[in-house]
Amino acid sequence: MRMFALSAVAMLLASVAAAQNSWPSAASITVPAALEEKQFLNTPMCFDDSVCFGPRHFEKFILTKYPDIGKIRFSPPRDVPLERDEVARMREDFRRGLYYAKLIPLANGQTLFEFLTKCSKHLSPLNWAQVDFEAKGRTPYVSMQFFPVLKRKGTGEEIEMQILLYRHGDRIDARSPLFSTNALRYSNFLDRHGLECW
Repeated sequence: MRMFALSAVAMLLASVAAAQNSWPSAASITVPAALEEKQFLNTPMCFDDSVCFGPRHFEKFILTKYPDIGKIRFSPPRDVPLERDEVARMREDFRRGLYYAKLIPLANGQTLFEFLTKCSKHLSPLNWAQVDFEAKGRTPYVSMQFFPVLKRKGTGEEIEMQILLYRHGDRIDARSPLFSTNALRYSNFLDRHGLECW
């Protein structure tokens, strides 16, 4: 009986290992970071832009490099009451997200920015990029989230997807092995999910 139990446990462990090996790995691509990005991440807690390259300097760099980002209207979520300074912070994160989206190439040849502005039904106010810190130590990195609103093939149903990414130095890592990874890895990622643009 004991031998049977050990054999069953061994089989279970083997099936779990096999399932883990067959689960797709998250994609990772290389996108060189601009000097201004590095300066910004070197002083992520800077609140006085007169002494360091803080958020205002970085936003000025973004809007100078990509003036079209400044022309995109930010509409905060209507279902949550927000203070004026919260709206300003959200707009800053939103613009920062669009900046990174300009840099990220998708597998279909578009940049993430082109995909969000030309394929998605609208731009979510919750598209953003924020500075975060590693759990161990205080190494800063950029956490990004994007919510393209796409159309289900065949039914025309509206569906919101997620593209969740991290930026560590020159590396962009998908935070999910599903849609986020497929967008970076497969040129037919929309077909693979049964989706199409608006």
